[in-house]
Amino acid sequence: MTDYNANMQLLVRIVFFFTGWTFLCFSVSTAQTFNWTHQGPHPSTEGRARHATATIGEDKILLFGGESVGVYEGELQDTWVYDVNTDSWDQKSPSNSPSPRNYHAMAYIGDDKVVLYGGLVNNNTHFDDTWIYDLSDESWTLMNPPTYPTARCNHKLVYFGGDQVLLYGGYHGWGDFDDETWIYDLSDNSWTQKYPTSMPPPKGAYGMSYIGDDQVILFSGAMDTDSLGYAISDNETWIYDVSDNTWIKKSPSNVPLNRIYHDLAYIGDDQVLLFGGFGPDKETGVVLSDTWIYDLSANLWIELSNINPAPEAVLAHSISATKPIGSGPVVLFLGSRNRTFDDLSKETWLFDWVEPVITFTNNPPLNLDLSCSESTSVGDTGGPLTGMTDCITGGLNITYSDQITTGSCPQEYTITRTWTGSDNCGIIKNYTQIINVSDNTDPVIDCNSASFDKILYVASPDESVYLGAVDLGIGRIPVSTAFQAELVVKKIKDYNSPEALGNWRNITCFIAEQGLPVVTPTEPVCGTDATIPDVSPNPFPIKAKILISSSPFASKLIAWSCSFALI
Repeated sequence: MTDYNANMQLLVRIVFFFTGWTFLCFSVSTAQTFNWTHQGPHPSTEGRARHATATIGEDKILLFGGESVGVYEGELQDTWVYDVNTDSWDQKSPSNSPSPRNYHAMAYIGDDKVVLYGGLVNNNTHFDDTWIYDLSDESWTLMNPPTYPTARCNHKLVYFGGDQVLLYGGYHGWGDFDDETWIYDLSDNSWTQKYPTSMPPPKGAYGMSYIGDDQVILFSGAMDTDSLGYAISDNETWIYDVSDNTWIKKSPSNVPLNRIYHDLAYIGDDQVLLFGGFGPDKETGVVLSDTWIYDLSANLWIELSNINPAPEAVLAHSISATKPIGSGPVVLFLGSRNRTFDDLSKETWLFDWVEPVITFTNNPPLNLDLSCSESTSVGDTGGPLTGMTDCITGGLNITYSDQITTGSCPQEYTITRTWTGSDNCGIIKNYTQIINVSDNTDPVIDCNSASFDKILYVASPDESVYLGAVDLGIGRIPVSTAFQAELVVKKIKDYNSPEALGNWRNITCFIAEQGLPVVTPTEPVCGTDATIPDVSPNPFPIKAKILISSSPFASKLIAWSCSFALI
């Protein structure tokens, strides 16, 4: 059996009104720290059990009927609305309402309305009436549809979207169980019986809830009685798919004890919450206080144990989400502390849980500025990233992806490295690292020719190749003193210094000679040699080479003009 202790977090708040409780639900895809908080009690003088509750409006729960004393005595017909946000009860006074009853069923049915069907009074009279409560005008309306299911109790109604609810099974009398599947549609006030090819065994006093994507879950319940009249229950898990009218029996590896008079509520992400009930059988069973989560996608029941403080064990309580479908608070109300229903509770508890959390356990890699000679691999830039999750079904996968944006040269670029952690609860956490790669080393140009303080000159074929002197000068420095000349020379040197030019360096040589072809050097690639090809026919072949001393990933191109040596 999968067991998780109270050191867990759930994505939901729950309020427990004893004889039940009250829940706030968001999506129980996680597990870290559960917190039960004792809220204010129901304002009635007695506790309550065998009542019904349903979502109505935003963060509000409608409560109707039940009984307050003894076994099948003191059936009620009062109407209450519980506000989760203010932890307050408001008793309504509609001019008309259903008759006193217990073991009836209610469900949200859209537009701040709730549908009620069936129930029991005096342990011998079953109801088959359909009622609608409208929160906007605080009224009950008897609907009188033309067709409807036979009278029953200990059944459930489940809202699955639009203005429709699902009904399954129930009792027509103790030991007379039903296996019918019905859908009520408020838009045309009609009940329609469905005929799936397979279905759960006839049963009542089960738990049933919406579980996402037009699907409904049914768990456990009484399906027969023994010779002494005690209920015989099972612990089967069934899923009904509304879209194709099929019941499918699931086979999870571990399941809660079989029980009766428990309840379920949807908490988001294809998961439901189960609490309490009576089991495993009526003769030797006990009132239960266990809390379970069923995850449909994993087909897994998970028990949440060792929560302290926590509500007392109850049966014949109710659990209702405060959001019609999806993440939102869940309210569990009322219930009996014993099987004889003479010890009823009216306590309210608030159960909190938060969204699943993915935590990166090592220091996330920092943003970096690297030279093009430095490694950008994960291991050399602060990775890999590790982490953990508090998802109750475990499992954390961390991956990364690189997006590269090029700069002015192929070896100058920016890496946007995105780390993504994802767990089995569908929670995703991202972390982004920026790595800038650039050539931040000044290049060195080496021309295999005369030194740069010489100028090559060719006048004609019969002249000397190298005169060893400056044969050509352009302009003069307009100075009249040595001091002025020193200032100008210093300024020229400063203009040509690395500090002034940065990582770009242009050394240019102009060659002009009558009769020589135009020489076009090849453009160098970062970090490679550049050559000026031979030009033919050429009585004076010209060869030159530019050696750029830089890193293998140099990102700056150097102007490829230089002094040339005639060979």
